[in-house]
Amino acid sequence: MTDAVASGPDEEALDTSTQDDAPADGTVEDHPDWVDNLKLKAIRDVKEQIEKSRTFLVEDWTTSTQTVPSATDPDGLNPTVVVGGAGPDSFRTALDEETWNSDTAVEYQYRINSAIDSITAVLDALVAVVTSAENTQKRDPGEKVPPHSDEANWGQY
Repeated sequence: MTDAVASGPDEEALDTSTQDDAPADGTVEDHPDWVDNLKLKAIRDVKEQIEKSRTFLVEDWTTSTQTVPSATDPDGLNPTVVVGGAGPDSFRTALDEETWNSDTAVEYQYRINSAIDSITAVLDALVAVVTSAENTQKRDPGEKVPPHSDEANWGQY
């Protein structure tokens, strides 16, 4: 029996697709001799490490208690104390106007904010790139691959 696919209001076209035309899904039922996609496994390992690093640096990392000399107290009798236990974003607000009372200090504050934003942006971009690579591998060639393919032998050379 032939499946028909409508191509117009009064027309029928034969469905000539075969399993070979279908997107690769690497199902074991279709190819019991296929093996795990080692390239996909490597991508997932890299993604896991990036996500762990992002979580640590952006969410879990905490500050230690810091003492910053006061810009308005040259004798250092009243330093600003930044209490530890907060995340990287605490640097944005922990050092108050008294501490940032010079052009150099304002530049330093700008650099701290830029560094915090850059760390987050770089790690988010890495996660996005690796996730895209993972999705591409899952789509084609799939979770399982022919035994002699590049993906089956990834990292073996």
